[in-house]
Amino acid sequence: MKKTLIVALGTILSVLMMGASASATSFGFKAITSNSGQQVAVASQLRMDVTKTLSGQASFLFTNDVGFTSSIQHIYFDDLDPALLAFQTASITNASGVFFIADVVKRNENPANFPGGELYNFNTSYGFNAAKTENPKANQIENGINYTGEKLEIIFTLNSSAPKAFDDLITALNNGDLRVGLHIQRIIDPNINNSDFSDSFLDTPDTPGTPIPEPATLLLFGMGLAGLAGLSRRQKK
Repeated sequence: MKKTLIVALGTILSVLMMGASASATSFGFKAITSNSGQQVAVASQLRMDVTKTLSGQASFLFTNDVGFTSSIQHIYFDDLDPALLAFQTASITNASGVFFIADVVKRNENPANFPGGELYNFNTSYGFNAAKTENPKANQIENGINYTGEKLEIIFTLNSSAPKAFDDLITALNNGDLRVGLHIQRIIDPNINNSDFSDSFLDTPDTPGTPIPEPATLLLFGMGLAGLAGLSRRQKK
């Protein structure tokens, strides 16, 4: 009985991890400017998780695991392959304390270019910025991604319905056909009184880590555990 349970559990865990690793990829960021003197430390705090949703869309989740005080204020996308993402379908989910909008300040279709990105031939296709809730045309530091636990999710529809469309998206992020830039403000240097710097950061190829399982995969795992419980009860009778 124990052997049967172990084999079955191992199978379920394998399925879980296969589904998870295929659905989510994490990206870090590197500094491309050095105004603050703390850009390396800030870069280590930044993360972007790209996940395929149950409806087949692409979810970009941005976090800032703050050690050094800093605020993600602008997010820029440079898409060399317009067949990947339908930017006009962007759906924004702001966590508590965060408020981002499509970059209406620059009229959506032509946002200002990513600060410092010109050295990397970065040409903005679409942008998002933190804003005041009562006046979306004005940037608001407090509504950026400022603290550990704060997050921003942007979901796009993929332009292609092909089975490999999401895989193509991840490939584009890894080879530079799709790039994401962050402009970080309110970087405080503890060694300088009243310091307030900004730096820019560019995404780097995916970093190995614990895969994030899709909800459907978690459901499968739960069903498998329920099945094992039933098997155990039957074998006890």
